[in-house]
Amino acid sequence: MATESFNAPAEAAWSRLVRRVGQLQGFGYIVLFVSDPAVLAPFKARLAGWMADRGWPWMVLSERQPAGFAERSITALFDSLGTEPPPRLVWLEAQRGAGEPAWEQARGELLSRLNERRGRLEAELAGTLVLVLPEGAQRSAAGQAPDLWHVRSLGLSLPGEAAGGRKGQVLPDVRPMPMPAAEPAPSSVAAPGPGHLSGALSGAAADLWLQRWQGLLAGRTIEQLDLADEALLAFGVKDSLACQDALLRQGRAEEALELADQWVDLARRRSAQGRGLLDIATSRELCAALEGQERALLQLGRPQLALPLGEARVAICRELLHRLGETAAALQELAAALDHLSRVAQVLGDWHRAASAAEDSLGVHRKLASRLGETPDSLRALALALDRAGHAAQAQGDWYRAGAVYEESLSLRQLLARRLGDSPEGLRDLSDALDNIGRVAEAQGDWARGAEAYEEALTLRRQLIEQQGGLPERLAHSRAQLALGGAAPELEADLASTLLDAAALPGPRAQAYREEAGRILAALRARYPGADRYERLQQRWALSNARSAAPPAQADVPPPQPQAGSSSK
Repeated sequence: MATESFNAPAEAAWSRLVRRVGQLQGFGYIVLFVSDPAVLAPFKARLAGWMADRGWPWMVLSERQPAGFAERSITALFDSLGTEPPPRLVWLEAQRGAGEPAWEQARGELLSRLNERRGRLEAELAGTLVLVLPEGAQRSAAGQAPDLWHVRSLGLSLPGEAAGGRKGQVLPDVRPMPMPAAEPAPSSVAAPGPGHLSGALSGAAADLWLQRWQGLLAGRTIEQLDLADEALLAFGVKDSLACQDALLRQGRAEEALELADQWVDLARRRSAQGRGLLDIATSRELCAALEGQERALLQLGRPQLALPLGEARVAICRELLHRLGETAAALQELAAALDHLSRVAQVLGDWHRAASAAEDSLGVHRKLASRLGETPDSLRALALALDRAGHAAQAQGDWYRAGAVYEESLSLRQLLARRLGDSPEGLRDLSDALDNIGRVAEAQGDWARGAEAYEEALTLRRQLIEQQGGLPERLAHSRAQLALGGAAPELEADLASTLLDAAALPGPRAQAYREEAGRILAALRARYPGADRYERLQQRWALSNARSAAPPAQADVPPPQPQAGSSSK
């Protein structure tokens, strides 16, 4: 198929655009700034041929009147996501009328509405949104859609014919393209895994990325890098975190820490140079880089060094929230930082600080649930935050506070179960919530309530096992998954959870299941200290041991209390 020939700068822009579109997996956001409308038509025509050659469906949205522009564009955008097959790319034109007040107002409204719907876009668009804006609209794109700007996959200027030899510019990216050879993301990622990423890297892909990064450094320090170097823009903090996580899974924690240190230094340099809107993006990059440093230090058994990093991260997130307002993305970032700070404080045994961070996080999660509505995700996140606050209160002996938040968490789990039915995740969450209720009841001497909660939790675990084909089938499935996936921590945790479910059922092998689960959890907690899910499983294991022992002789003697930890199933 014949294609329109471009000048050199436009060819360079074309190459960058299609390379990024081809490498993106799942949602992507590309902003294309156009200086000359005449070059857009041949550019779009070539893109149509490129998409057709690959058999990829795409959608062009091109409203031509400023009145009602934002409303019509947003409606058409989400309507397009329901087509079959769904589009691999949506091309949304908003470049008309540069400098005209009516169009500038319409463009600003569109950007604001897109930003408000960032979560929905990421959830529903399994492809790339290319937003076309006029050259010079960079400040509007960053200021009126800050959350989307932060997660953009590419910002690209498309020069016109009059640009002559001017080189097409790529704007600095906080989140460049996903890495090659990505593996599917696990259903639940515990620290130190980066749960907010699109997927985990295989060992080979991580080594390749690390080799390229080291090639860029070529023996130089971060201070010696040119921040304007285009080669540096091909690397992003999210990819660095994915590489660090792969190194941690392989037991290469010192290498992960070295890489994390480099990215914190790089983010600090960029943040020091940031001004205005750019400062928001660089501050978010610094938050992400600090998270990587915290994870590596925790795995190396240096939580005392991770604590001040967590506090710095929370401070940055609070400042961002103050500057951006209570957007969903800003609230989620602060909640995640507080959750991680609480976990680090728990590892250090500083339960006062852990409780303070957990309570602050709970307040943020309440705001999120109010803002987002009672969606399953927001309700489950709130329930988990309630559990974390309960564990911290429990560790300090504040059983009244622990009981109050555990009861609220249980009511949310029951609401979710009524709405969503008896899903495996829902049954497991509900049974764990009942364990928490039973633990508080026993500590307060209410043995009848404790026994009732434990019996209900046991019934749910039996139901869960039956739902998944019975105990032998479920154990066989967990062991087979582990054999296929290698020593993946989440698969090991899945097996430990299955073994604990099996140990809860009466039978001659209950103690053997419990002991095997204990060995798996001891190894996981040694490799990933402070990880939410493993601490929660450790609580279940301790409770299982306590309940398998002979009942106490005196009715007013409570059973041994398991160590408190965070909850993330």
